[in-house]
Amino acid sequence: EWNAANERLAADARLAPLSLASVNGFAPAARLRGAVTGRVRAEGTTRDLRFATTLRSTANGGAIDARGTVALRGSRTRYNVVAVADELDASAFTRRAPSTRLTGTIAARGSGLSPATARADVRADLTGSRYDTLQVERLSARLGVADGVARLDTLRVLASGARAEAGGSLGLVAGRSGTLRFAAAVDSLGALRSWLGGRDTGLAAPPAASRRALLAAA
Repeated sequence: EWNAANERLAADARLAPLSLASVNGFAPAARLRGAVTGRVRAEGTTRDLRFATTLRSTANGGAIDARGTVALRGSRTRYNVVAVADELDASAFTRRAPSTRLTGTIAARGSGLSPATARADVRADLTGSRYDTLQVERLSARLGVADGVARLDTLRVLASGARAEAGGSLGLVAGRSGTLRFAAAVDSLGALRSWLGGRDTGLAAPPAASRRALLAAA
């Protein structure tokens, strides 16, 4: 429902299902595909829009539950959004994304959408997830973006017998730079098999007891 007098929107729609390809006419750059079921609720104005959305792929692409507020102001768009993913495969929704399997919470709060102008804080906590060919048992990240620089406060990754931590800063646009510090520990070279490649199949995965010890220490 759209109230033209005060420019307010009130919507509550159930999708059963919706072909995302039909939305490409409004956002062709997104290259959307597939179909979803779920529910979309939104209320407010373009300068203060509150929403809650639950979407599930009909092609084994997982599900996502997102909610928050958005103020649409062009380059000064503001947002405060939390999304909870359940085995989410981004490539099932758009051709622009790699194959993923994300389970956990991702949140972003700030303003601006381009690397040069964004000022935002982002946090991510994932378990049992995969991004392209990188698989992790646990990932925790805290990231801030401002003035063309990303400030990585925390990055901890536990991935099948390997543990890595990183922090520092990274320039996102020309003329901006930073310094990243990182450290890693592995149980054996077997944990690096997916990175090193080769045909040696004699390397064994870390024992379950070792993996449990790493999880307890993380």
